[in-house]
Amino acid sequence: KATVSVLYCCSHYTNMLRYEDLVFTSKLEEALEKMRQILGREKDSVQALRDVSHGYEDKYQVAEFLGGLAVGGWWNAGRALGASEEVAQETASWAASGEAIMLRFTMSTTCKYLRKETREVQPSFSTETETETTTTYSERRTRTKTVVKVTEHFWRFEATYTLSVYKGSDARGQLPISSSKCSATIKTLKSTKESPPYPSSTTGKPVDVDISSLVRALGEDGVAKVEIDRSSDETHTPRRNKVTGELFASFERLWVWVDAVWWEFNSLPSCPDATQTDPYSIFNPVAPVMGNTAITTLLVAQAESLESLPNNAEETLTLHTQRETHFLTVLNHVQALSASYCNGVDYLEETLRKQLEEAVGKQLTPDDFGAYMQHHYKTFFKLEQHRPKMFCHSVRREGCYPDGVLSIVSSSQGEEAPVEMFQRAFGKQTTTVRINSSTVVAMEGEVDVHCWMGQAFESKRGLSGGAVLAATARQFSCFVLLLGKLGSGNEFLPSNALIVKDKDEVRIPLEVEAIPTPKAFEAAVSSLSPEQQEFAEAYRVMQLEGSLFGVAVVQIKPQLEELLRLPSEALTKEVELTQSILQLFIEYHVPPDLIMFSEHDALPNLPTAGKVEIVRGHVSKVLNMIQQAKEGELREKRMRDTYANEGCVKRRRRCSSYEDRDRDRDR
Repeated sequence: KATVSVLYCCSHYTNMLRYEDLVFTSKLEEALEKMRQILGREKDSVQALRDVSHGYEDKYQVAEFLGGLAVGGWWNAGRALGASEEVAQETASWAASGEAIMLRFTMSTTCKYLRKETREVQPSFSTETETETTTTYSERRTRTKTVVKVTEHFWRFEATYTLSVYKGSDARGQLPISSSKCSATIKTLKSTKESPPYPSSTTGKPVDVDISSLVRALGEDGVAKVEIDRSSDETHTPRRNKVTGELFASFERLWVWVDAVWWEFNSLPSCPDATQTDPYSIFNPVAPVMGNTAITTLLVAQAESLESLPNNAEETLTLHTQRETHFLTVLNHVQALSASYCNGVDYLEETLRKQLEEAVGKQLTPDDFGAYMQHHYKTFFKLEQHRPKMFCHSVRREGCYPDGVLSIVSSSQGEEAPVEMFQRAFGKQTTTVRINSSTVVAMEGEVDVHCWMGQAFESKRGLSGGAVLAATARQFSCFVLLLGKLGSGNEFLPSNALIVKDKDEVRIPLEVEAIPTPKAFEAAVSSLSPEQQEFAEAYRVMQLEGSLFGVAVVQIKPQLEELLRLPSEALTKEVELTQSILQLFIEYHVPPDLIMFSEHDALPNLPTAGKVEIVRGHVSKVLNMIQQAKEGELREKRMRDTYANEGCVKRRRRCSSYEDRDRDRDR
């Protein structure tokens, strides 16, 4: 029976690409000890980045140092796998011409029938028979022996694997790096010549990885050269820049590629275990260290440790030889190099973050950035009118005490405060509001445009703590609050409306959604068809037109005075009358014609007090009429209840008389 050994590739290095500060720091100490052993007299020049005083430029130098060691170490591993100088020169010329360079692994297997053998196998058991005769007092024993014949079938299993490079998509022009074959004899009991234990011939799917960035960093002379352009707009930190980003992505892809190659070997009848392919037996030179350390010295030490690995291909009883063990050990070492580089540059970024936290004394949040920008605006904008102001407005008539307050607040650091916004006043403007399909109202008043500029991390956009529109009315005060969007042509499109009155406090959460910036929009539509681009642009115009949130405040007392044909400020001190009028309009929906002032009600040139008294008389009459209607409804309801109760009493009396009659009959 064939034995199949399944190894889950590189189980010891799962999640190695994910940076963990404590784990990486301990591994860095081990790497420093190995480096000091190799450097000898120069061991004191090697120190961890966090252990020495350094400048910001030193971090870029360490990032370049890491990249040079990682690329050089990767090329040493390629040489150990069979890459020659001709391969290096050819791939360098491809990289110089801008071609994409792919590394490919392929494996094919064959399973051929050899022979059939039959042999005898003695079992471990035997039987005995005893016979006793009483006449002669003799005893006879008989032992039976069983022999089993076993027929065995022998197969020859061979696996051929090849490592090569090619440029672009031309996989036919592959440049071979190494090719090897391993074979083993498989013995089975159940299979026959017509039913092999494995397919007679298979060709695995090629496993490819893009190594263009690594070859470009290697250079035509075979020396690793990694240089970060500090002046580029894409360069932000030693970790976040174009060069480091490309190398980081390349080593990530290389890590995944090695895993895929391991799975190809796991599909074979047997495979080397993890103890035979330990990458830590090879010196790993990639570490973020400070000092005048020569890259060449460390790479030479790595190359010597690679050369010390056994790499023979003698025949063995198992499928794999020392050559396969050497091949997989070097691949595991490539994964270790990839993990060291990725974690090393993340170590630089984490060091930079910790130093910034130590400088400011805390971990910064979007609220901290907002507080800083408020301070920055005060020093940057010299004129007061240019600085952002809190969105907090009083609802008032000119020269009068405020009827309420309207504001947009946000929770920042546990405290709720109005949001600061840039503001521009446009003076009096006329805005139209469509109430229904046949009614359009024109509003004239002061128009202010506000712009909020917030700070947020990329993972969390919008107002930190959430934005809330808060409206508060004072006692015996009222106003209408309209919420909606601003359309084209000074048109206000209301979506909600409410009356805020008599110490009401309204809080409405605002949902802030982000739309793509012009640069992001252009990048997104660049590959669309002309028709799709035209539709996307038209839809964006609609989004921009409807993205301006609008709030309109309509004071009720001035509108009541206009509606009732009263002079301005006639109802300012008429609190009871105003409350009664609002009650008639809101609760009873009384037509305004019944209570408004008319020229037929009095003599011309009547003073304001007289007009107010006439309106008060109309309101009193309507209220009395409503009160009489209520009293009539109450009387009618009482009469119905009385008639219903009398009917119940009569039915009860009738039922009682029937019961007495039946009781007398029974007696």
